[in-house]
Amino acid sequence: MNDERTERLAAVFRAALGLGPRCDVHSLTQSSTEKWDSLAHVMLVSAIENEFSVTIGVSESLALNSFTGAQRLLQSKLAGAGAQ
Repeated sequence: MNDERTERLAAVFRAALGLGPRCDVHSLTQSSTEKWDSLAHVMLVSAIENEFSVTIGVSESLALNSFTGAQRLLQSKLAGAGAQ
């Protein structure tokens, strides 16, 4: 995933989880982030879908539990869609 997409994804994480603009999200996991509750998870998935014009299925959403996992998922989605 290129730097521009990674930064866009990081911005989505910060906004959806209510984190500060300088928060390093690269090591975030759902279990280690207090603000990442079920409502924030739904908002995060929706924000990723909107920002990158992708659709995330229910099983994919349930498996999305870290920033690096989101990067991998998004990379596979965008590779299949031809980029964004």
